[in-house]
Amino acid sequence: MEKAVFSQNIVQIAELVRETGGKMKKKVWILNHYATGQFYDKGGRHFWISEQLKKQGYDPVVFGASYLRTNENMVDLKGKRFRVKKTGIGVPLVVVKVCSEKGGGIRRVKNMMDYYKNVQYAAKKYAERYGKPDVIYASSVHPLALVAGENLAKKYRVPCICEVRDLWPETMVLMGIWKKSILTDMMYLGERWIYKRADALVFTMEGAPEYIKGRKWDKASKGPIDLNKVYHINNGVDLKRFWENVEKYPVTDDDLAEEGKFIVNYTGSIRAANSVDELVGAAQHLKELQNDKVKILIWGTGNYVDELCGLIRDSGLNNIKYKGMVKKTMVPSVLTQGDVNVYTFRDGGTKYGIDLNKCFEYLASGKPLIGNDDTLFSVITKYGCGIEKKMSARELGEAIHKMSGLPGEEYARLCKNASMAAKDYDFSVLTGKLIDVIEKL
Repeated sequence: MEKAVFSQNIVQIAELVRETGGKMKKKVWILNHYATGQFYDKGGRHFWISEQLKKQGYDPVVFGASYLRTNENMVDLKGKRFRVKKTGIGVPLVVVKVCSEKGGGIRRVKNMMDYYKNVQYAAKKYAERYGKPDVIYASSVHPLALVAGENLAKKYRVPCICEVRDLWPETMVLMGIWKKSILTDMMYLGERWIYKRADALVFTMEGAPEYIKGRKWDKASKGPIDLNKVYHINNGVDLKRFWENVEKYPVTDDDLAEEGKFIVNYTGSIRAANSVDELVGAAQHLKELQNDKVKILIWGTGNYVDELCGLIRDSGLNNIKYKGMVKKTMVPSVLTQGDVNVYTFRDGGTKYGIDLNKCFEYLASGKPLIGNDDTLFSVITKYGCGIEKKMSARELGEAIHKMSGLPGEEYARLCKNASMAAKDYDFSVLTGKLIDVIEKL
C-alpha cells in the first residue's frame, strides 16, 4: 500500500516537472514546519519565496507539517507518514505526519519531534525517486527543523541555509515567558551548535549580528561563528497579490464603513505575547479624552481570544470590538478600509528587530503604523511612516488620539512613506536577496 501511495505521489511530481517547461536551476528544498497552512491560505513567507524561486527558474520543494495551527485542523494523509500535494503555483508540497499540538505543553513538543523525524523520512523517500537537492533551506519555528535540515545537508553533501525567525530561547527569556535555567543554558548551547554547522545563516531580524556578538559567539570574540555567513532577509509582503486580493476578496463590514469614524485596525495572532489587552486600555483612555471619533477593530484568532473578549465586555466600551477571524486573502481589504494599523508586542520580543508578518501588510495598505514595542531596529522610524516606541496602554491611547487629529497633509505624508517602504519588502526583492545567498554557496 505504501508503494502504491508513493507511486501516486511520483506521478503528481512528474506532472509538476512537466509544467515547469524544462530545465531548472538549483533544486531548493525548503523545510518549514508551518508551511502547509501557507499553501492553504495562499500566502506567507515560504509560499511567496517558493513562488518567486520558481519564477526565477529554480526548482523549489516545500516540506510542511500535517497540522494546521491556525484552525487546528489536520491534513488527511490516509494513514501515511507523508504525501505530496500538487499546488496552484506548481511547487510540490510534501506534507509530513505530525500529531496535533492543541493544548500546548508536551503535545507541542511531540508535534515538533514528529516533524523532525518524519521530514527526514519523507525527504529520503523523495530523493530516492527524484534526486537529491542542490541546497537545503531550513527555517525555524523551532530549532529541530534546522537540525533536520543540517542532517539532510550532511547526508546529501549539499549546503544548508538555516533561517532563524525566532531566537530560541532568547525571545522567550526576554519576554519573561521562560526563566533562565539549566534548560535554557542547554538550549543556548544547542543554538550555538546549530549556527556553527550552518553554511549560511539568514535572520529575519536585523539585529542578529548584535545578538551573536552579545553572546560572544562571533569570531572576534573567539567564538565559532563567522559573521560573514550571517545575512538579514526580513519578512515582507507580495504587493501584487495584496492588491489583487483587495479586488478579489472585498470585505463589507458596517464597522469599517461607519461614517465619520477613524478606524484603527489590528490583525493577526491573538496570544499572550501579542499583548492585545493594551488596546483595551488604550480605548479606555480615548474615552477619557472624549475622543468619540476613534474605533479600534481587532481581527484574528489565537488562544487569548476568550480573555480579550472578556476584557472588552467587562469594560463596557463601545469604541473597541473583536471582529473574529478573517481569511488571509481578505486582510488586504480590511486594512485598506481603515485609517491606521496598530500592533502590540510583549516587552523584549522585538528587541533585535521587527519581523512580524502583519507589519508588512500594514505597510502595503498605505496607511500609517503605530507600533508598541521596544525594538532597536525600527522600520517605522526608518521610513517615517508612523509612531514606534514602547508605551503604556495610556500612552498608546495618546498616540492613537494624536494620529486621529493629524492635519490632512501630514497624514498623507505618512501614508505615502508606508507605501514606499512596502516596495523594499516585496517578496520579489527579498527572494532576490535569498538567491544571492544561494549562489554564493
